Amino acid sequence: MSKFHAPYTVIRTFLSITKELPDQFERKRMWGPRSVMIWLMLLTFPDRKTSYRRCLPVLMGFAQRTFGWIKMPSLGSITPARAKMLPSECRSVLRMVIDRCEKTLGLVKHRYGTRRFIAFDGTRLITPRSHDTVIKLHRYKGPGGKKTHYPQGLMVTAVDVFRRLPLDWIFVGKGTGERTAMKGLLDTLSLKEGDVAIMDRGLPSRKLFGLLLERGVDIVARMSTSRAIAWKEVAEFLKTKKKTGVITIQVGENGAKREITVRMVERDRKRGRPRKGTKKESMLILTTLKEEDGFTRDEIIRIYGARWGIETLFKELKSFMGIEPMHSENTANCEQEICASLIWMALGTLIQAEAESGLKDGRKVVRTDCLRAASDILGILLDGRSIDYLWNISIEALRQFSYAPKPGRHATRECKMPFGRSITRRKNK
Repeated sequence: MSKFHAPYTVIRTFLSITKELPDQFERKRMWGPRSVMIWLMLLTFPDRKTSYRRCLPVLMGFAQRTFGWIKMPSLGSITPARAKMLPSECRSVLRMVIDRCEKTLGLVKHRYGTRRFIAFDGTRLITPRSHDTVIKLHRYKGPGGKKTHYPQGLMVTAVDVFRRLPLDWIFVGKGTGERTAMKGLLDTLSLKEGDVAIMDRGLPSRKLFGLLLERGVDIVARMSTSRAIAWKEVAEFLKTKKKTGVITIQVGENGAKREITVRMVERDRKRGRPRKGTKKESMLILTTLKEEDGFTRDEIIRIYGARWGIETLFKELKSFMGIEPMHSENTANCEQEICASLIWMALGTLIQAEAESGLKDGRKVVRTDCLRAASDILGILLDGRSIDYLWNISIEALRQFSYAPKPGRHATRECKMPFGRSITRRKNK
């Protein structure tokens, strides 16, 4: 039997979380916010390409017991029902799930104690082409200068990388870049004093640094070393050719800038010739974490390396969860599907934490198997059956196929679904 029952409790009470949503809309029909939310979870099942038609029979059994449905709704009734479901209602369910996940995963400590290391990054999501998406979202230009057929939205996400837990996200369209989107994300994200923000070189700005420091958040950010766009203070440090040092920079908005002291850490360049078509680059990391608190040069490099966890989440979202292409041609409905997919990933994180709590020597379980187990368990719950037996079988199966991580392994980043994205092809000289 499983000893750690907190993840079991959260997954079992997921349906009770949805009870806070109304059963019906203002005009009383079959559909309501709660039934639409559960239907969205079925629509975004991990590793299963589903459709409106396949989801309805699964939902029908649960709806007969819970909502008193006596007949199956028509496929044409789903679209107007989704239009009545606000993305904010989906976000409220996601936040409740994440809050319970954080309380549960708080029991699982990492090498840096209980501090949260939050990675910020953005990714583009392909959406179906419609009048709404063409107006609100962006169509990028391909190598030939022609705009892509499918509009794309930018999703900027905050992820607790050591707990593999998505915390919040924002979906933006035309005229909004990663930095502006991240600023909007900070307005809704519940940051705590002592949190650490990890950013790639495309996000750092003096304004964002000022906003983070006002909230008591420490920073670990890779800085650009390009002569064209490198900060003046960073360029001066590069001239010293030191591996680590302390510099003073200005942060904040114009008229309210202030000076702070930060550390600069440069990672050693890898030996050998760079890959074809690339050149050797310096990895320069700016941080406000202090060495006297145990954050040595090697630790800072290791913490920044953990940022790759958010890239893995994006890969799972696109390749395994199959969020692209989305089912709806409406931007608000696309946000609904993003929300449901992130709930699945949070539930998968809980199962992963439970399975790895019984392993030794730092062994890991297969992340995608955790997402499959979450979908199987929730499917059993919707069918009205007990999950006690399946829960223990699933956890033991995950532990049986665990593995020991091998350091230094990496894979080439490759676009799995290239249609609609602009792909730059290098010309042979």
